[in-house]
Amino acid sequence: MRAPLLLMLLLLGAAPAWSAEEPSGCDKFSWPIERERAALTAPDRVRLASGDELAALPPNGMTLALRAPADARLPTPPERAPKEGSFAGFANIKGAPKAGLYTISLSAGGWVDVMQDGHFLKPKAFSGATDCDGIRKTMRYELLASPFVLQVSGTKEDSISIAILPTEWADKRSPLPGPSACYDPPCDIPTDRKSSGRPERRFRLSQSDSTNVLLVARQRRASERARSAIMYRVAGVISALVILLGATCSPAVAQDKTITVFAAASMKNALDDIDAAYTAKTGVRIVTSYAASPALAKQIEQGAPADVFVSADTDWMDYAIGKKTIDEPTRVNLLGNSLVLIAPKDSTIDHVNIGPGFDLAKLAADGKIATADVKSVPVGKYAMASLRKLGSWQAAEPKFAMTENVRAALALVARGEAAFGIVYSTDAKVEPGVKIVGTFPADSHPAIIYPVAATTTAKPETSNYLAFLRSTAAKIILEKYGFKFLVSPTT
Repeated sequence: MRAPLLLMLLLLGAAPAWSAEEPSGCDKFSWPIERERAALTAPDRVRLASGDELAALPPNGMTLALRAPADARLPTPPERAPKEGSFAGFANIKGAPKAGLYTISLSAGGWVDVMQDGHFLKPKAFSGATDCDGIRKTMRYELLASPFVLQVSGTKEDSISIAILPTEWADKRSPLPGPSACYDPPCDIPTDRKSSGRPERRFRLSQSDSTNVLLVARQRRASERARSAIMYRVAGVISALVILLGATCSPAVAQDKTITVFAAASMKNALDDIDAAYTAKTGVRIVTSYAASPALAKQIEQGAPADVFVSADTDWMDYAIGKKTIDEPTRVNLLGNSLVLIAPKDSTIDHVNIGPGFDLAKLAADGKIATADVKSVPVGKYAMASLRKLGSWQAAEPKFAMTENVRAALALVARGEAAFGIVYSTDAKVEPGVKIVGTFPADSHPAIIYPVAATTTAKPETSNYLAFLRSTAAKIILEKYGFKFLVSPTT
């Protein structure tokens, strides 16, 4: 009798686990997911390193490179502590095109935090299922048309695809919660940031419960309509006051002008200072998104609302012009830079002569060499061109660790995860964790040129910003960071 009794107890003990098992199959999601799956698997989705910025939501998905939680430098500790061996990362997104309900979907399991205006957003709905190729979970959030941070943690892989799409009208009608849908409170997303470690919960509702849910939903919608009516009246009063008082406001405050700049990652420190100086002078706010030049050029091609494009090479500016997204007469080859070899600041190597026959592979020994993607990102292309001309590429190629952009390569060396890195001299100067040990001959690679231009959809005030970039004030800032000013400055 003992054996049957023990088996019965084991089966009874296992029952809750079985009931909590997640649904399997694409048909188990609580709303249509075809659009989200297509975005998550699109071949032209944007590729980002953790911490990168997007000036606007891409029309398709994005693939976010992740790191070990200790190295990810998440803006805020996730509510659910990541397990050892998992990965994490985040992206800064300058804002949704307009306020509204958005669906955020992931290709794999992971914990999601969305932070906007200093607050954690609570999802309106959640659905997930296993064994659905390309998509694992999907959530809905009310987003404002303002910057937000998307943070992912607890994943099993070092990259994840994410899609952030406006929820289509037909999908906004909340389906009844089923085995894969969770509403207030959501299944595995915190409603109270002070608590932690809560187990993931799954549940089913009976038919009678479903009726109650519908009644509650109708009452909630009626309440929301009443609140909306009040808010519209308040908004109308405020709008009237703004119109009446507009004549007494300063032009900068009244118009609240903004220029959106897409700039190569290596421009960040210098351009941040220039943007601050321009805003102080004119009152016009500059919103800048930094990433690799190819990523920015393709975002503009896909309709991202940029006014200015600053590329780290002429190839990607030529590409954008070829796609008819750049106002070609506004193009100026503004800056130059140099290519350097860096090592961690505590490296025993202080100086290397770089010339024909330079054996970078031997110098690196068992260590890695970091630079950005040599096939598309400008600094990587310059690095490969130089090493090929010096006869060093073939032996060194297997030792390279490719990153999404130059700043990601810089970070690898600063953390000691790569023995050497090839970056711009301007990047090395702003990172205290590295030192320059050699400079690549200028004639070993194409000239490093940063062209700048307005897009074909640029706002009228963009011309004043471009003029400021050519000014003596901008020249002083840029040269302070090590850039070479290639044009005659204007007053």
